[in-house]
Amino acid sequence: MFVLHPDGTTGGAGGGGPGSDSYQKVWFFGKLGLYFGLLHAVSCIEKIMTTLTEEQRERIRINRERALELQLQKKKKREENEMKKKQDSYILDVETLDKKNNEVTTTASPKKKLKMDEEINAVDKDEDSSNIETFEEGASEWVTKKEAMSMYCLPEGTLAVCEYKEQENPHHKSWAPMKLYQRKEIRRLAHARYGGLEGLVKERTARSERRFAKDFGGAKNVFKRNSQTAASLAAASIVAMATTCLSSPILPANAYVPSDYASDTVQAAVQELQTAAGNVDATFKAYENIAGIITEGKGVGGMVNYKGVSLDRGYVADEDTSIYNPGLTLLTESEKERLVEAVIDARKAGLSQNQWSENNEFAFEFLREKLDPFHLVELSGFLNIVPFYAGILYLGVLAVQQMARESFQVAYLVGVALFFLPIVALVAAGV
Repeated sequence: MFVLHPDGTTGGAGGGGPGSDSYQKVWFFGKLGLYFGLLHAVSCIEKIMTTLTEEQRERIRINRERALELQLQKKKKREENEMKKKQDSYILDVETLDKKNNEVTTTASPKKKLKMDEEINAVDKDEDSSNIETFEEGASEWVTKKEAMSMYCLPEGTLAVCEYKEQENPHHKSWAPMKLYQRKEIRRLAHARYGGLEGLVKERTARSERRFAKDFGGAKNVFKRNSQTAASLAAASIVAMATTCLSSPILPANAYVPSDYASDTVQAAVQELQTAAGNVDATFKAYENIAGIITEGKGVGGMVNYKGVSLDRGYVADEDTSIYNPGLTLLTESEKERLVEAVIDARKAGLSQNQWSENNEFAFEFLREKLDPFHLVELSGFLNIVPFYAGILYLGVLAVQQMARESFQVAYLVGVALFFLPIVALVAAGV
């Protein structure tokens, strides 16, 4: 019975380092899959951002109107609260007005403050209550310039001809004095300008809506610019990919050419397999010799014994550990390719002449697993066309997404299956 697994045959299999051809092919597969995934994601994002159904548009419109209404209500309530707080802090004592500096102090006694409130209420009672808004009820007779422009919608030109008095700025004494206008006069001018109370309310609401629309439009432009950028990026990526595919030559699947260097041991093993083709015992012996190269590093780097691994460049002690299949790390990638082809050719010759045994098949499977763990021999033909094949599948799925969006999920799964089924079939069929 053929035994090809001495101590440690279950160890890690080689496959070449980062510079090997098999590693480059696997790395190319990974980069290609990542590229098409990113390109597909950009396309989906662009489609979602640029294509909306009528139902989605209607929902967006309703939500926008609702948000605008809520924002206006909150802003109006906030302005009324702020105005009430400011007016409460501007209770003036006209008797302590310093005429020399034209300033008004706020050091009114409780009795004088009560008298001032009664005068203000008397003025409000004299006016028609229908022309007074909610935020004006019980408010001071004085208004600031900011309130006159925001709540009464009066321009600076109108305020420039109105009488006013200055008060020390309550926020900071070094700032310019604050101008205070008579509320009664400001109200009269605002009603005259906009045709009464209703006209003033409409103008105030219209200004709030325009301000909100401007802010909302700025936010919308941000998303629009991002969508245009994504579309430009996708187009540039497609052009770059197409240019690369057309200008790049198709590389052969083989990792070596006959002129590549191979050690005497490998060349002797290949020659032995060619000589033993069609002979069961000789083929098995040749397979056993190659197994020794893999498991013991025979002829390519030294010998393995119970003391350790003795190499040409030094000695590695065992220390109760096993170094598995050292030959795989000592063989070059081109040498592995030569051995794989020779092993496969010997099997084909034996099967064609009906000179093949169970032991030979077991030895063949062991050698192929160690020398070609990624099945690159079976996939060599598919690897030559995989960039173009994957591109065709991607374009087909993308076309379904653009023209028959409801079938996109099915098309996506079909595309994935069409890409991986040839790989599974080739690996299952073997050589």
